[in-house]
Amino acid sequence: MTRRIDQLYQPSIMQYVVCYAIWLCMAVATIFLAMQVRANLLTPVFLLPIDPRTLIVVNDATIFTFGIVALISILVMEYLLRTGLTRHNFWPRVARLIVILAIVLGLSYGVQIASVALLTAKG
Repeated sequence: MTRRIDQLYQPSIMQYVVCYAIWLCMAVATIFLAMQVRANLLTPVFLLPIDPRTLIVVNDATIFTFGIVALISILVMEYLLRTGLTRHNFWPRVARLIVILAIVLGLSYGVQIASVALLTAKG
């Protein structure tokens, strides 16, 4: 009779402490990333000749949208890291999540550089 290995392995408390410490750091990074992406995407919008009341609505809508996306991302990250402990692939999942956060941050800064370049070329 064979048993699956992931049913036999129970992570230690110290492994869970490390898991949730890493998750907490990634959650803070996700919130920072959501604010950074939102700011980089809204910078060109605020420079357009649009009614100020419309800008307030756009700003509020993006705060809500990016907040929901960040919350869902944080919850998914917790699930992935927690289940990574029992399936013996915790560190590859940590590395994968760090790469994803770095790619999104890089794209965000790319948008910022492009919008600044367009604004300086225009003016």
